[in-house]
Amino acid sequence: ELLSRANLSQLGRIRHAPLPRVYYASLQEAMRNAYVYGRVVWTTIESAQQPEIVAEVADLLHRLERVTWAFCIACLDGRVLISIRSSDPRARCGRLLNQQIGTRGMAGGHHHMAAGFLDISGQDAAGRKRSCQDLIRGLLNSIERRGHTTTGGAGDFPPWQRLIDIASDPGGDENGT
Repeated sequence: ELLSRANLSQLGRIRHAPLPRVYYASLQEAMRNAYVYGRVVWTTIESAQQPEIVAEVADLLHRLERVTWAFCIACLDGRVLISIRSSDPRARCGRLLNQQIGTRGMAGGHHHMAAGFLDISGQDAAGRKRSCQDLIRGLLNSIERRGHTTTGGAGDFPPWQRLIDIASDPGGDENGT
C-alpha cells in the first residue's frame, strides 16, 4: 500500500544522488590505507570532508570475503569519527566501542554496528595521529581478547597486511600469505 503512494522517480533521485569528486578521493584514500589482520579489516581517512563516508566505507569493507569485523576511522572537525561493523553473532559492537571511547567522546550502536567519535580538539598533529593509533590498537586488542580473529594471543599482533597487497596477490589467503 505504501509503495503505491511513493514517488518512485523522487526516491530514485535520492538513492542515486550525484556525489562530489571529494567523495571519490576519500574512497580512494580509504582503500589505499586499508589493512587486514586475521578476520579484521580497517582503514583511516585523514582528509575526510563528509562524515557519511566513514559508515559507508565500514559497510564496504565489511563485505570483504572471510572478514567478520570492519571499521573505518577519519578525522574531521576536531573529532576522530569511527564506524564499526561485525557479522559475528557475539560482536556487541556498541558495547565494544563505548569501552574504547569512554568519556573522551560519544558512541552508540547495536550488536552488529556502532559509531562514535573521540574529541581531539586542541591536539596537535602528533596528538591526533597518536589518538587514531591508540584507538586502532585498542579496538584490535578488544576484538582479539574476545577471540574473534584467526590469530594468536591478545596483544601479540603479527604484521598486518595492506588490503591492496593482498588483493594484488591472487594466490594469497586472508592473511596475505
